[in-house]
Amino acid sequence: VIVIFPFYALLNRSVVLASFSNHEILYQIIIGGFILGVIVSWLATTWWNTISRQLPTSFIGQLLVFETLSSLLYGYIHDGVFPGKGALLCIAIVITGILLGIRIMIPAKRS
Repeated sequence: VIVIFPFYALLNRSVVLASFSNHEILYQIIIGGFILGVIVSWLATTWWNTISRQLPTSFIGQLLVFETLSSLLYGYIHDGVFPGKGALLCIAIVITGILLGIRIMIPAKRS
């Protein structure tokens, strides 16, 4: 926020000046930036580092791919649109890859 805000302020002077004139909005921006930028990011990074040391690397890769699929889902829901045929095909290919990876990771039962 500290790095990007000056550039944003140059491009959107009226919005920034309105924010500075209304101190409540300015405080919300500062507090929100602090909470999201420091606390949430720090906490998520700490948890990710702790968990990633305890899981197999192949599983961590699948979690990263799942995170991408989740963000796509949230984006489509937010926009209120259904993904096109190309996007659905790509999503299906990614899900197939994850399922194949899980299948490879699970040891076969020997009789």
